[in-house]
Amino acid sequence: MSDYTWENVLVTGDANVASYERTFDELVIRLVLWDESSREVKATGVTVSHDVGTWECDAIVRYPDFDDDEGRTGYAVINTDSEATLTFAAEQLDLGEPAT
Repeated sequence: MSDYTWENVLVTGDANVASYERTFDELVIRLVLWDESSREVKATGVTVSHDVGTWECDAIVRYPDFDDDEGRTGYAVINTDSEATLTFAAEQLDLGEPAT
C-alpha cells in the first residue's frame, strides 16, 4: 500500500508505542512522543483489531478497509515506513491530550 494516501487523524512524528491494551470493546494506546511527553489514545466500541508488530508511530490515520455497516470507522497506527502496523475499527476515538 505504499502508493496509498493516508488521511491523518493524529500526527505523532517519531513517537513510540509504549504499550496498548485491548479489553472487550476498548483499545488504549499509550504513546511516548518525540519530546518524551506521553499521550493516551482511547478507542471505544472496538470490534476488530490486528497487530503485526507495533513499535513506532508516525501517525494514526483513517483505515477505510475496516469501516463497517454499523457505523464503526477503521483506523491504523502507521510506522516510519508508512506501513499500517496496528489496525482497528471503533465507534469513537478519543485522541487525548499530551501529558508531561
